[in-house]
Amino acid sequence: MELLPFGGLTLMTTVSEEEFVKALLDESGKTRLECQTCGSSAFLVKAVVTTDLDISFGRHDQEAIIREMKPREAMLINVIECSTCKGSDYEIKYDEESK
Repeated sequence: MELLPFGGLTLMTTVSEEEFVKALLDESGKTRLECQTCGSSAFLVKAVVTTDLDISFGRHDQEAIIREMKPREAMLINVIECSTCKGSDYEIKYDEESK
């Protein structure tokens, strides 16, 4: 599923993780992903990022130099664990007004 752009990247995620990823990235504050062990909202997420690279090669030594790297899109595959306590139990918390 494609999500709205976030931080200049086009984001996509799997259908099974879409709800968790949306809660994790929600800037409105209406939902948030929270670790059930420690209450943290920081998570390690497995992602595949595609980029455009501007590469030049030396004339004599053929050494490659990356002059510019522009991330374009990211596929957020799944939430792996809490960054704080390494726990894998998390849930979506909703703001009382958004219910």
